Amino acid sequence: MKEKRSTKIFILTVTLVLALVMLLTAFMGCKSTPVTTTATTTATTTATKTSTATATTTATTTIKPVTLIFQSFDPEDSIWGHVFATWFKELEKQSGGRVLVETHWNGELIGLPDAYDAIKKGTLDIVTHLTSMPAGRFPMDEISAFSSLNVTTANYSRVQWELHKLIPEMQEPFKEVKVIWIGNSWPNPLGTSKKFGPVTKLSDNQGFKEVVFGDWQGQLGAALGRTGVSLQPADTYSSFEKGVADGMQASITLFRTAKFGEVLPNITLMAGTMGAWSLIMNLDKFNKLPADVQQYITASSEKLVDAFDAECLAEYKNDIATFPKTFGTNFVTISDIDNWNKARQPVFDKFVAGLNAKGLPGTKLMSEWQRLEKQYTIK
Repeated sequence: MKEKRSTKIFILTVTLVLALVMLLTAFMGCKSTPVTTTATTTATTTATKTSTATATTTATTTIKPVTLIFQSFDPEDSIWGHVFATWFKELEKQSGGRVLVETHWNGELIGLPDAYDAIKKGTLDIVTHLTSMPAGRFPMDEISAFSSLNVTTANYSRVQWELHKLIPEMQEPFKEVKVIWIGNSWPNPLGTSKKFGPVTKLSDNQGFKEVVFGDWQGQLGAALGRTGVSLQPADTYSSFEKGVADGMQASITLFRTAKFGEVLPNITLMAGTMGAWSLIMNLDKFNKLPADVQQYITASSEKLVDAFDAECLAEYKNDIATFPKTFGTNFVTISDIDNWNKARQPVFDKFVAGLNAKGLPGTKLMSEWQRLEKQYTIK
């Protein structure tokens, strides 16, 4: 009996031990799964957060556009505005919005004599610059004052641009800035006040008080019998109203856009003295632009030269047709051009001799200027 009871106890004990082992094994097996799952979930969650954060950062990161500050001394409704404002929009488009241009017209920010230094220092980023002011700083560009009275040229921007390519000495004074465009407006006709009357012959110039923007323009006027008056563009209109000045040679569009036609009803159609202009940009600002934007700006120069000339010609023809009705303009012409040429020739000679004395190719400059005038004469 005792043996049977011992056997039963032994079997029960073994059975309990095996059951306990199986239970522990099952328990350990069950615990291992949650641990693995938790680790996997944590890794997945971390990866998801990282991926989401990266995607969010990429989606929200934008490149801040570069804004270029531009000024012109002319109204927006002028040749300058029509040509350059259009180009600025093209520049913004070509850059994909990376470059924007903030425009200021009518000399809102700086005075005319300060334009080059403002670009050099970075006060402004782009500006239209009259190279004959101040006198002597861009001596060879002052050739634009010496237009031929008996030649009608439709491409004076092209003439000036070609000269810069032909004569390296003309480029030297601009080395501190980026030159985008070099050119001239249409040869400036002479507008005179009602009180002074029309100018048709050499003797009519005697006592004429002329607004001038450049030393050579003043000297050429003096050779004809005029007295030069120097003013800022903003003061010009009132000077005609008050009799401070009797008139000026100006781009014909200014008689419309600046309302000079209201106070200068007489216009002598002549190839009057011009001032060479340029569109210049701060060199450091240019160099920091993306390479493709730099290339686009540089490649735009030729296009701007031709666009400016085309706009000048189109507006000239339109103004000639509409001014008599709009302003009651009295158009006249010179009756004794040879006398005017003889009176001005000593100033031409002085200009050439002065350049030659400085070691600059004055003789070549005048020769090429007059050759190009004839090459681009209106047929």
